[in-house]
Amino acid sequence: MLQGEAMKAAGNGARFIERVLFLAAFVAFGYVGLAALDRFAFQRIESAQLARFVPTTVAPTRDRASRGRQPAPAAGDVIGRLTIPAAGIDAVVAEGVDSRTLRRAIGHIPNTALPGASGNVALAGHRDTFFHDLEKLHLNDSIRLVTPAGTYDYAVEDIRIVEPTQTDVLAPDPSPSLTLVTCYPFDYIGTAPLRYIIRASEIARSAVGAASGAPAGH
Repeated sequence: MLQGEAMKAAGNGARFIERVLFLAAFVAFGYVGLAALDRFAFQRIESAQLARFVPTTVAPTRDRASRGRQPAPAAGDVIGRLTIPAAGIDAVVAEGVDSRTLRRAIGHIPNTALPGASGNVALAGHRDTFFHDLEKLHLNDSIRLVTPAGTYDYAVEDIRIVEPTQTDVLAPDPSPSLTLVTCYPFDYIGTAPLRYIIRASEIARSAVGAASGAPAGH
């Protein structure tokens, strides 16, 4: 009899654990779904806003030394759109690398150059969302960054894998350049131990078009 009660109690305990695990899985999937929906909505809305300010004329980069200083955008402000055909990337870029920003967009790393200024524009993205195909890029592949102030074209000049402590990849550059950062390996389970770095140099830019006077964020 005692054995039967023990087996019954064990069965009840197993069913309770089963329900808890099911509930945890349901909550986790629900969170992932809501995050994906939020990301989709943010990208659609901000893409429509940016489309109103896209300059159309692109010319070779000249006079690299004379770049005006731009006001720093506030955290979360949308500053442009990144397009990389070789990696199938086409996504809005927002200021900051906090968890909310990187969940919804590619993040501009604070204290690095803004598009259009001399220096190193550094952008970060999650390897399981916007930058999941970044490893498809090769040397000389093209990258385009569209902002309300102009359109900037880059060509990939360096690809490397570094330690997270190797922050010199974000160092200022006298010439207009672009650095993309994500975690590596791409298929790593958990917190990836390394960083995948794409470095590109600016090869062309547009004149300011309909965006003249437009705010950096929406």
